[in-house]
Amino acid sequence: MKQFFELEVFDFQKRAKDRPLGETSFKVSEVIEELPNDGGYAALSVNRWAPLKLKEDFNGELHYEISFFPSLIIAQEATEQENAALPPGTIRASDALDYDSGILAVRLVGANLDRSGTYCEVYVDSDFYQYKSRLQKSRDPKWNEMFDLFVKKLDYTKLVIQVMDKSGVDGSSIVGTVTASIRTLADGNIAEGVSLPILDKSDQRGTIQLKLGSWSLCQLISS
Repeated sequence: MKQFFELEVFDFQKRAKDRPLGETSFKVSEVIEELPNDGGYAALSVNRWAPLKLKEDFNGELHYEISFFPSLIIAQEATEQENAALPPGTIRASDALDYDSGILAVRLVGANLDRSGTYCEVYVDSDFYQYKSRLQKSRDPKWNEMFDLFVKKLDYTKLVIQVMDKSGVDGSSIVGTVTASIRTLADGNIAEGVSLPILDKSDQRGTIQLKLGSWSLCQLISS
């Protein structure tokens, strides 16, 4: 909660190293509110213009919006009145033990594609992506990015990765989609890595490489 998140802006140089323009930062506690009595965490949002500084020079402003979305808020046992005051989405620890739930740790390794200028959006049980990768200007992108996903129902949840093309002037378009059953992934030798097809309808546009780990929520609560 005391850590700072750094945002740095660069001037893209096609034939040389990118030139830094400035940086700004915000404190993690600005977007995460700790609830009293070990009640978990609540989601906050920050929308601001922040000054960009390079050493001591002022180089303009950066407009950003930061939001925190807790995958799961686990509250201790409480009275009905206290539970009524908890934010929507709160689940008590005793209730959570009844869920076939877990945490899926994902390493987005890379891909082999038929085009460059791509990034990934990752979805689990939501119309809004839970993770968005960096843009890579390569047909053989190497993201090597790690993130965690909360899975409520292992047997009925799918991991969906949309590979997006941002090389055009009209915004992003979908190159193809990766769809995989979380249960199938969790039961496999996922630590060694998996290669999944990127499909556009019935046409394969490439493959994506992942490494994964999983933990049941029961194990996390009891540990």
